[in-house]
Parts: sequence; structure tokens; C-alpha cells
Amino acid sequence: MNLRTETFTDYLLQLTKKELTTIARLHHIPKYSSLCKADLAVRTASFLLQPEVMQTFFSCLGEDEKNACLSSAPSRDALLMKRLTEAGYCFLQPDGSFVVPEEVKNQFLSFRNTDASDNKKGFLIDCLYAAGYLYGCFPIRILLKMYNSFMEPAIKSEEFLRLFEQIPDYFRPFILKGELCIHTSLYEHDLYRKIQQCQGTLPFYIPPKKDIIGLARYGYFPEDVRIQNLSRILGCMTGLSMEKSIIISGKIQAVFRQGGTISDALLHLKTIPQFPAGSLRDKKILVSLNDVFAHTRLLLNRGYTAAQAMELKKKTTRIYPNTPCPCGSGKKYKNCCGRHH
Repeated sequence: MNLRTETFTDYLLQLTKKELTTIARLHHIPKYSSLCKADLAVRTASFLLQPEVMQTFFSCLGEDEKNACLSSAPSRDALLMKRLTEAGYCFLQPDGSFVVPEEVKNQFLSFRNTDASDNKKGFLIDCLYAAGYLYGCFPIRILLKMYNSFMEPAIKSEEFLRLFEQIPDYFRPFILKGELCIHTSLYEHDLYRKIQQCQGTLPFYIPPKKDIIGLARYGYFPEDVRIQNLSRILGCMTGLSMEKSIIISGKIQAVFRQGGTISDALLHLKTIPQFPAGSLRDKKILVSLNDVFAHTRLLLNRGYTAAQAMELKKKTTRIYPNTPCPCGSGKKYKNCCGRHH
């Protein structure tokens, strides 16, 4: 059967009942729990194609995701298509490609670019995710500094709060506590406070726009030359494709960013079936891992590498409550970063 002739419901029927239920729960589709698989697929297709439902979802995507959705060529980038797939608008095919049903494309085209706030919301979410990866917790003003460095017109706290409330729960794994944004994984047991103590008075690193989008989409910096080099070495050792090797390298970079060591990275490599056990002591892999480790932007350093953080600490004079905050906000330390210590 030619998959491109199938209806949206036909695509949904390719999923398991459990996968359909997950999608229904994500979108808060009413009265889905008692439906059989066929009826659930029909109900889900009808619900997801509603203009207001699609607009809410697609307004939260980045331009790269929207373009991939409309592309005539199926994508093979699992991480780029991740949110579309999880939401039930995109489907993994047996050949490893991802396809978006024509009904979804046509409905999206009918309202694309009708709301000027869509681009704002999409990039704001990218900034939220990137800031979460780089800092864990951060003041709203730092998020706005990141956003306003690349988007015009600039937005202020009031507009951020309005846009934040419009973002569906599944797009915002963050909690607002006063002027602080905290990743939900750090909120329990006040883990974010321990991270703040480790971060001290370091300023917040603001990455280039392409790195914000890359980090938000993939959870690592895909264009990092050290990641590319590690991926080539892994590909030679395992026989895996460059695409799969980059994903593994990206996960290793994420391990380092969260405070992991070279030993943690080697343990991760041991879990890969294709990785030769004897290669764990190979000089090439160890040198490459050390190179990635030395240049990884660490959460405990607010996005700076270990060497950069050391230099910043050398230059930093003692901070008193009434001195300007080193993050560059213009406020006194006691009214800024010092409030959270």
C-alpha cells in the first residue's frame, strides 16, 4: 500500500493502543479511556485536526520543525521530529524515515503565519529549553536577555508571563517561583538550591542563536567539532552510521554537562552493544572524550566550560550585598542573584 494515500486515521491505526492512549492523554482528549483502538484512532484524528488544537501545538514549534513538517522529503532526523511524533502528528516508518500525513500538512498550511506571536512563542520555548540545559534554574530576566539578544521587538516580564501561560504543559517542564524559572526535575527536594550554591556568583553564559536552537532540539550542541570528531571515531569502532554516532556523542556531552566524568562516559559506551569492550582503553577514544569533556559547557558553571569558569573566578572580586550583581543585570547583588542564596 502506498502510505502517502492513507488518511490521518490510518496512520494512527498503525500505532498500538498504548501509544494512542499516551497521545490522547497528552492532548487531554476527553472520554478516551473506554474506547477501543479503532474508535480511539478516529477520536484522536478528529481532535488533533481541529484548527484551535493544531494552532496551539504548532505555535510552540521552531521554524526548523515547521519546515520539516511541510517538506516533501521524509525526514530521518528522529530528534528534530520528536515533538511532532510524540504529539501524534508524525509517524516513524519501517525504513527509518518520518512522515507527516497530508491532512495534517494541509490543515497546518491553512493557518501558518497568521499569528505574529507564533514565532515569538516558538523561540521563547527554545530559550527555555536551552536555559534549562545550561543553568537548571535561572531568573526570568536571564531568559529575556537570551531571547531579546536575537529577537525583535524585545519582550518584558509581563509579556513573558502572558506567553508562558499560553504554552501547553507538555512544552514547558518548568516551574515559576517568584522571578525564578526552575526545571521540574530540580524542584523536588530543592535540588535547584544546591545547584545555585555550586554556581555561586558566576554570570550566565548566553549562547549564539544557532546553539540555542540546537541545544533545545537535541539536548547537545550538534555542530560542536569535538562531537563530530568523537562521532567519527565511534563510527569507525562500531560500524554505526554517523547519524547514530552523533546521537551517542551528544548523550556523552550531556553526561558531562550534568557533572559526569570520563568514567561515566566509558560506562555509557559499555552499554552500546556494537562498542568493542577492548576499545575502552583505546588512546583515540580517551583523547577524544577528554577533549569533549574539557570543552563541555557545564550546568554547574552556568554554561561556561571548566577553564572559562576558572578564568572568570580569578577576575571576580569579592561580592558584597550592595555591589552590582556579576550577572550584568544592573541590580545590587542582594536584590538579584544574591536573593537565591
